[in-house]
Amino acid sequence: MIAYFDNSATTKVDSDVVEAMIEMMTDNYGNPSSINSMGVRAEKRVKESRKTFSNIFKVDQKSIVFTSGGTEGNNLYIQGLANKVNRKKYNHIITSVIEHPAVYNTVKYLEEKHGFDATYLEVDETGRISLQELKESLREDTFLVSIMHVNNEVGSIQKVEEIVKICREYNPSIKVHSDGVQAFGKLSLSDSENYSYNLKKLAIDAYTVSGHKINGPKGTGVLYVKNTSDILPLLYGGSQEDGIRPGTENVPGVIGLGIAASKLSNDKVKSIRRVRDYFYNKLSEELGEKIKFNSEISDEYVSHILNVTFVGLRGEVLIHQLETKDIYGSTGSACSSKDKKYSRILHEMGISDEDKEGAIRFSFGHENTLEQVDYAVEEIKKAVDFLDSIIKRR
Repeated sequence: MIAYFDNSATTKVDSDVVEAMIEMMTDNYGNPSSINSMGVRAEKRVKESRKTFSNIFKVDQKSIVFTSGGTEGNNLYIQGLANKVNRKKYNHIITSVIEHPAVYNTVKYLEEKHGFDATYLEVDETGRISLQELKESLREDTFLVSIMHVNNEVGSIQKVEEIVKICREYNPSIKVHSDGVQAFGKLSLSDSENYSYNLKKLAIDAYTVSGHKINGPKGTGVLYVKNTSDILPLLYGGSQEDGIRPGTENVPGVIGLGIAASKLSNDKVKSIRRVRDYFYNKLSEELGEKIKFNSEISDEYVSHILNVTFVGLRGEVLIHQLETKDIYGSTGSACSSKDKKYSRILHEMGISDEDKEGAIRFSFGHENTLEQVDYAVEEIKKAVDFLDSIIKRR
């Protein structure tokens, strides 16, 4: 049995997505910018995907910009806004210490290479910023606040709607951006029976999502920009994507992304949460004091992420032990787990070096089952007992 619990890193591509992409590569392979019938058909399909996102987000289709994923989307907005802003009047950016590298390192780059002033908000032991600290950090020259919606390692949810309100009350011209890569498809921003993600109600200026986190293809994503005239492109070329992201569209990827988004549902969110909760309870019963949870089971955490410290063990050793049994998790963000010994996010949450070393992120998808959890927990217990016995013999 395979128990793939690394869905925050990437998800299995949906079979309908694969089928549609093959069609766009082998039959409807025209260039959307061409005026011939093949190009027109391709353009129509791209428009259908754009409409899918505008319907889910409850926003204008002109606000949907297709990208290669979360990293490009974050960079396009943050750098695009910084490149256009009036530096004599606005020079201050606010973000948090636990942002994904695609935001954190971008702000660092603007600070260190281009002279922008940046404030990095601290987080508490749950991985959330202080709204009071945000209020106190706002300045007359603040032009951007970028706070992720859901943390990619522990799953804590930031109060984005309140963040927007605070910024609007201080200065309506301040732009608010959120990295929603780990939120989209796992949270519902509406009481509707169907999956809805009402960014218009959220009143945010920009929001980033990634295709391969929602059973879509890698190398695809969407940047919602309330007003595309707020930013400058990072690349210059043709008029595609309203000139904000020029270049021939990745048509198969865009179509696949749209289909993946159209298949999101609240039932899938509930299914993921059910598996996550079952894993939490089962692991607690079997391992007791041998583990510590760095995530909680509550509405303040996303449905699919659970970060667990295995006391006295090294997470990477346990990860490799489990993969021999086809059980897959990770020691942190896929973008940083190979680069750093310890998680920056867990460090900023005040978790000790020893507990950071033993931390593993398990992340779930709608295809995961309770049977997979039973199998995984049984093998995790065996692996932990085995590694504990080796340590005791030393």
